[in-house]
Amino acid sequence: MKPVIREIDLGGRTPLQMFEGAPASWKRLAFLASDGTVDSRWSIIAWDPVKNENPETVEISTELPFVGGSIGTIDYEGSAEFSYYDRALVYDHHERRWWGVNMVEPGVDFVETHCNASLRGNIQLTPSWDFPQYQRAFNIVHDHIRRGEIYQACLTFPFVGKPVPDTRALFVELLKKNPAPMAAYLEQSERTVMSLSPERFISWDGTILETRPIKGTRPRAEMKEEDEGMRKELLGDEKEQAELTMITDLLRNDLAKISKPGTVKVVEERGVQKTPDVWHTYSRIQSATRDGVLAWDIIESMFPGGSISGCPKIRAMEILKEVETAPRGIYTGCIGYISDHGRMDLSIAIRTLEQSPEDLKAGFGSGLVFDSVAEKEYAECFAKAKTFLS
Repeated sequence: MKPVIREIDLGGRTPLQMFEGAPASWKRLAFLASDGTVDSRWSIIAWDPVKNENPETVEISTELPFVGGSIGTIDYEGSAEFSYYDRALVYDHHERRWWGVNMVEPGVDFVETHCNASLRGNIQLTPSWDFPQYQRAFNIVHDHIRRGEIYQACLTFPFVGKPVPDTRALFVELLKKNPAPMAAYLEQSERTVMSLSPERFISWDGTILETRPIKGTRPRAEMKEEDEGMRKELLGDEKEQAELTMITDLLRNDLAKISKPGTVKVVEERGVQKTPDVWHTYSRIQSATRDGVLAWDIIESMFPGGSISGCPKIRAMEILKEVETAPRGIYTGCIGYISDHGRMDLSIAIRTLEQSPEDLKAGFGSGLVFDSVAEKEYAECFAKAKTFLS
């Protein structure tokens, strides 16, 4: 059955305002939030998922990325939780228009703000590793690199704190201060996920597949001249360039497994991305998928992302499992949707909070290569964590 799609007038409200006004009665609220930049056009709000274990692919002519389907997460260790949403609000940031999917009437008064900022509470995250503990893990990984077993590995550790009373209010505050191209908020069966990810894992329109790995980081500076100096320093760093090239090659190989021969291309070799706290470099790789390839075939071929595991991927993951003292959970897994009309968009779950009834946690890490220095890599983790520590 084809979804019913129509434009909806919501009084000029932004996606964040709509999320902020979402009633408490909306369960399993899902918000995939764009920042409106060139490659981040759509925001999606969905709620009250339905049971649909075998959704059918629908053929429909629309620009919309989501017409009903599955929204959820895959943890780094491989466990997945997706819920099926048969209705949604979709916002086009480029044209500033709202679209309703299977919504005859919005049916909700969005004027009232339901998030209670006074209930948010303060984020107080403490790193689970001090520097001596990090140094010990670093030495083990670095020794494997020096012996030539691997070329790169992303060593990570969690920061942990107490749960906050109102995750919706917390996410509103975080997103206002730190807009991100692949932000997400998901209420799940046993946790809530809040992500400010700058990194796309994979996007797929049914034919063209794209991945956009991030490698290379410098902290932002308050003064314009110093900030520009950090950007230039990042671009001039041979270590960072080599690391990005290495991961780009790894992902080219991952794409090749499910793509038509000769279609895998690096369309952007070393772009620069600015976030509120750090500079990043990234590459963009595209291909045309083979006939008959499904969304889960792509995920199986590429998960987890090479930018947050290592190279060669399998051996790097084995070594990291030996030294990382706790499961990563959602951190460095992925978040996003698989739409019924054959489109998919997933982020890498970095800059991501995971709240359970017991705790609030976030992971941070950096990529180690032959000439990495432990003090600098440890400091990079804190630069990335700044969003949640300030």
